[in-house]
Amino acid sequence: MSINGENIRNIAVVGHSGEGKTTLVEAMLMAAGAVDRMGKVTDGTTVSDYDDLEKAKKMSIYASCSHLIWKDVKVNLLDLPGYYDFEGERSAGLRAAGGACLVILCIINEAMGKKHIILRAVAGALAITAVEFAVGVVVNRMLGLGVWNYGEMFGNVMGQICPLYSFLWFLLCIPVLAVAKKLETCDCGSKKVKSKS
Repeated sequence: MSINGENIRNIAVVGHSGEGKTTLVEAMLMAAGAVDRMGKVTDGTTVSDYDDLEKAKKMSIYASCSHLIWKDVKVNLLDLPGYYDFEGERSAGLRAAGGACLVILCIINEAMGKKHIILRAVAGALAITAVEFAVGVVVNRMLGLGVWNYGEMFGNVMGQICPLYSFLWFLLCIPVLAVAKKLETCDCGSKKVKSKS
């Protein structure tokens, strides 16, 4: 396979510290066959937390790049630190990225672990929609970049969100939350969710 600029994607994985960004990167690398087993943050065996200080502190301190091949596309995953102390690393990583993956569903799974999957999916869809609205107001309205406009869609709110996409986020959250709950491999916040291995 030949790699050129047409089939390379740089995706930043962002979120607050302890939300499972590094664990998500590990799962994506394993799903694509880039690694043969998932490392764990608590064991210091992840691909992206390679530095001795990161292993000792059990958190990302530096921006790191891992890559995988998915359907003839090279995906560079930029695992960015969540703590504000390391904002310089995060800012540099976001400048290099063509897109971002915001990790929030792991926290919802932890906070609502005993609730029915439908309630967790509704919470996930609401969280994603709220982030989409906030980013849309800043990027599209305040900065005038016009990245998206749902103004023509039924039920839109200020052209930044629409019920159809919120419903699609809800549908997407159901399998994502179900798999995350079944695997129970996320290290969310200060509590460690036990693994079934």
